[in-house]
This record gives sequence, structure tokens and C-alpha cells, in this order.
Amino acid sequence: MFRIEAMSINQKLVQVKDLTMGFEKRPLFNNLNLTIEQGDFLSIIGPNGTGKSTLLHIIMKKLTPKSGKVEYVGSNFGPSKISFVPQTRNISENYPLNIFSFVGLRLFNNLIPWLTKSDKQKVSEAIEKVRLTDKSDNLLASSSGGEQQRAYIAQALVNNPEMIILDEPTNGLDERSKDEVMEILKLLQTKDNVTIVLVTHDPESVKNNSTKILMLNGDSTYSVGDQTLLEDANVKF
Repeated sequence: MFRIEAMSINQKLVQVKDLTMGFEKRPLFNNLNLTIEQGDFLSIIGPNGTGKSTLLHIIMKKLTPKSGKVEYVGSNFGPSKISFVPQTRNISENYPLNIFSFVGLRLFNNLIPWLTKSDKQKVSEAIEKVRLTDKSDNLLASSSGGEQQRAYIAQALVNNPEMIILDEPTNGLDERSKDEVMEILKLLQTKDNVTIVLVTHDPESVKNNSTKILMLNGDSTYSVGDQTLLEDANVKF
């Protein structure tokens, strides 16, 4: 059965310390401090151009900040325990893979260029988690936007990550698809203890799901809090 290995409650995974980042003369955030713990559902919100996606890449250590640092502090936690779901994918209308094969791409390697029985089981379980079992033979290219996004999440799951980082996972989706994606992410967090970190322009979609919210204010300042942060600020972007 697909399962994320349990860790102690509130174990720190990532420590962001005194992070400062900007491009040329445009500061994004100054002296940002943040702790991400096992089982968090962290939503990063803010207007366009405030550095939300940039911060994700710094957390994954794909970008270097001007100052400050990101530390992986969890027991045995590191880059191999993080899966990333980017904002966009180049899936053309002629993309040949069905959903099952697409999800399985994450497990291919140069030594064994096919899926083992164990791999196929992992793919099936990940697809079940995102409610696409009955769609697994469908071509990814002809699937709806919501189904494609759920397939991307399934692909992120097959390596049994402790943390999934998502950049605008509900962007461009209709309300029903948004709700389904958010419900799946919430279940991964609450039932499987997967740490969720996501960027969104839609504060309403994360209002009742987040355990922690980071709001980048657009003037290089930031706020960290729980769901009451959205209510107090009456946030709209």
C-alpha cells in the first residue's frame, strides 16, 4: 500500500534563515525567516512579482539568495525527499503517453529502462491517490486541465516524497477542478503526512486548508501566520 513513512510530529524539515533576494534594483524580500515542519500545509501567497516562485526555487536550492541560507534539518531529509510540480508543462496535443505511462516516467532509470512489477504497483497507487484510476489509459494530452494536474501530482508521488512543492497548482482550472486538487492535497497532508508547500494567487482556495501561510507583501516585507492571516488582512490579489 502506498504510504509516506511517518515521522515525529512537528519535526523540522527546512529552516529558512535571514533570506534576502532581489533582481537588479528590485528587492523581493528581506531577512525572511521561516520554518517548515513535517506535515505542514504551507501556502505562499502575494501579488505578482513578489518572489513567490523564486522562493520555491531557493527552498529547493536551485537558486542562490543574495544573503541568508536554507538548511535541511530533518532526519535523513534532503533533495531526494522533495518532489516538485511546476506551474506549466509543455504537453502538446500530439503527446503520445497515456496517464499511467506519464506517471511512470519518474521511475525510469538508465539501468532498467522499463517498469518493474513493484514500479507498476507504485504508479497504480499514486494514480489511485489522485482519483484517476478509471482514466489511467487515457491520453494525457486529451485529458482535461484538472486531470492533467492530478496526473502531475501522481507523478510527484511515485518516489514517496516527504514534501511536495507546487507552483500554482490550480492556475487556469475551473472551480470544480480547483476544489478537487485542493482536496487531494489536503488528504495527502492529513492522511499520509506529506508536507505540502505551494504558491497560489487564489487565497480563497487555501483558506481552509493551510496550517501555515506566508504572505509576501510586495514591499520586501512578509507576514507568517495561520488562516486568520487571510481573514485579518481581507486578502485579495
